[in-house]
Amino acid sequence: MNDMRNMDTTDKSAKTDKTVKRPGPSAFRTAFMIAFRSMPDCGSLPALLVQMAAAPAFTALFYLMLTEAAPRVGAAAGAAAASTAMATALVPAIGACSAQASVAMASLLAEDRFTGVLPYMMLGSGSRIAPWAGRLCAGLGVSMASSCCAMLVSLLATGALPAAGLWPSMLLMMAVSLVASLGVGLLTAVLSLMFDDALLLTNLIGYVLPLVGGVVAPASVFPAPVARTVHALPITWMTDAARALTAGHPATAFACMGAGLAVGLGWAVSALVCWRMCMALSRRRGTVTGLGM
Repeated sequence: MNDMRNMDTTDKSAKTDKTVKRPGPSAFRTAFMIAFRSMPDCGSLPALLVQMAAAPAFTALFYLMLTEAAPRVGAAAGAAAASTAMATALVPAIGACSAQASVAMASLLAEDRFTGVLPYMMLGSGSRIAPWAGRLCAGLGVSMASSCCAMLVSLLATGALPAAGLWPSMLLMMAVSLVASLGVGLLTAVLSLMFDDALLLTNLIGYVLPLVGGVVAPASVFPAPVARTVHALPITWMTDAARALTAGHPATAFACMGAGLAVGLGWAVSALVCWRMCMALSRRRGTVTGLGM
């Protein structure tokens, strides 16, 4: 009898252990959901539709109206007119895509301050790779959906129909522009901690990047020193790539995309260095806002 009772007790303990050891949600998934739900524009279905559809559509139309298209007249000018129409559609879409990614990443830490997640992200123990990866993927997902909408609206507004072989390059360019623009947004996010208004720099780059990054006009319209300076931004390389692709120079377009990725990596490394300084100052001075100042 005692043996039977011991066996029953062992079975119950085993069941209890199985219940206790049930794995919970991963750090990546938790960070993804927290980041997505903390975005002000994703708090409800109407706000989400505005963020992913209405806002990128109107933004693309705004830059389309600022872009001067060449007249499409005459049979001899047909090929050039088609190329111009594609450039008019693609460049604002890629520019809006890059700017959207930078703004989304720049607002990341601002939202962390408002929701109380920032102390955990700065001072929490253990690896931060999975939480940060989840947060970045949440921002990239929203930015990708917005960029697809901007691209569709641009093509519909201009009446441009890309050739079948051009679609893979366009989609690749969109994805590369998102990744390349992360560094600018992350560095802006870290620097925004120095300000009482955490959204000041975010709003600033949302207006400045498309204007100086070649969305309205190529960077070559600026004086040479200014043109070289604005090429320190990934968005400038991506708009150059869009113009080269629509002009029939895919090799130049891919070279510009590679340069944009390299520049974006430099911005990301700078953001990481500033973030490390931020954490060191915060631990030393006992504050997690204002870069510890």
